Amino acid sequence: MKKITNLISLLIFILFFQGQVFAQNQIPNNDFEYWETIGSYEDPVDWNSPNSYTAGLGIITVSKSSDSYSGSYSAKLESKNIIFVGTIPGFVTLGDFEINIATMEYSVTGGVPFTGRPSQFTGNFKYLPNSGDQAMMAILLLKHNPGGTPDTIGMGAKIVDNTVSSWSDFSTDIMYLSNEEPDTMNILILSSAQTSPVEGSKLFVDNLGLVFEANPEITSVEPSSGERCCCTGITITCENTNLLTGDTEVVFQHGTNEMLPEVINVLNDNEIYLVLLIPPDAALGFWDILISNTVSGEILGENLFEVTPATSQIVFLQAGFQFISSNLIPFNPDMLEVLSAILTDNLDFVRNSNGSMIRKIGPNWVNNIGNWEVEEGYLFKMFNDDSFFIQGMPIDPQTPINLETGFQFISYFPAEALDALLAFESILNENLEFIRNSQGQTLRKIGPNWVNGLGDAIPGEGYLVKMIGEGTLIYP
Repeated sequence: MKKITNLISLLIFILFFQGQVFAQNQIPNNDFEYWETIGSYEDPVDWNSPNSYTAGLGIITVSKSSDSYSGSYSAKLESKNIIFVGTIPGFVTLGDFEINIATMEYSVTGGVPFTGRPSQFTGNFKYLPNSGDQAMMAILLLKHNPGGTPDTIGMGAKIVDNTVSSWSDFSTDIMYLSNEEPDTMNILILSSAQTSPVEGSKLFVDNLGLVFEANPEITSVEPSSGERCCCTGITITCENTNLLTGDTEVVFQHGTNEMLPEVINVLNDNEIYLVLLIPPDAALGFWDILISNTVSGEILGENLFEVTPATSQIVFLQAGFQFISSNLIPFNPDMLEVLSAILTDNLDFVRNSNGSMIRKIGPNWVNNIGNWEVEEGYLFKMFNDDSFFIQGMPIDPQTPINLETGFQFISYFPAEALDALLAFESILNENLEFIRNSQGQTLRKIGPNWVNGLGDAIPGEGYLVKMIGEGTLIYP
């Protein structure tokens, strides 16, 4: 009797430690219409039972029944007593079941090849228990590892502990422990699922099935676009997802480039709110959105979010001297308006190429520059770190900048960083002496070669150019 108790415990251990809806019958002989005669007994085709071990003792625990929900037959599972051994349950499985009646050593392994992620295991049944017995209908979805123990991808079990004398439906949700695809399915059905099977309990099963949810998908993204250099709040709405029940990650993809949100907040099973900081060099155009959830799996929406040119730019200022530029034509170009956020004790002065300045004289800020010119770079002197926004329309990055003999602060128009030798290629000739950035690094000719001490030219940086003759800069 102790061995029988161990059998039931093993089966329970195996189970618990391993939009539009449509049904698919990927379960072999799911309606138990097909049976094969083996000696003195019959077994359902594609299923295993203890009959091969108990028939020699005159005991049949699984049999064909004409009492069916649909078709001609169902499977009848009955718990029966074996003299000197104890009561064993009626039991069918898609896996391999082996039992030694003398020693009650046993094993349950394998299953049938299977791929997919059904949401429910369903069927029809009748149950006539004795003395508070319980029946169980259970499913396991596994993934095999070469040479190792299979991983449990999903599982579900329906326990019935009351009399059900007429055909009824059953269903159990399948709980997923991984977002991987299974490669094997096993189904286990027992007329007695408790540790002490009760003789005479009868379970009839028929019409087994699997329910598949429609594929998860992204249905809307609001807003569906965002500007470079902007911090954007985005709401993503999905269908057929269970986002609340698993860990969720979101990635914006454009080719091999990725953007990761600063904040992800799952609002409900089908909705996410996130905060995305779009970098100044993010590729313009449409990006894919990939949502990874440990329950719903991967959800890919293609071309759902568009990155557009910036109409605002945040300028970060550091204490000391710094060259600043913008590729935006300000909506209001008056320098006092553009710089209004930093007209404080943090600012010493702003100077243009002609030496004109904005600085505080007495209690007032005096603007001798006039308007912010987009082609112009500006020299800032700050007492402390600070920042301000520029709002305006992007300039064509190939707009010519006329360079005069002497020193000149210039703007950088491209929205992405470029190698300085490429960015300034149009003026790398005998008229250029050097180009310098805020750190004092230079691009200049040494002997016959142009030596790039700048590295990349970057958005937001202004550059000091010294020309020996006139020239015209056109960015690539």
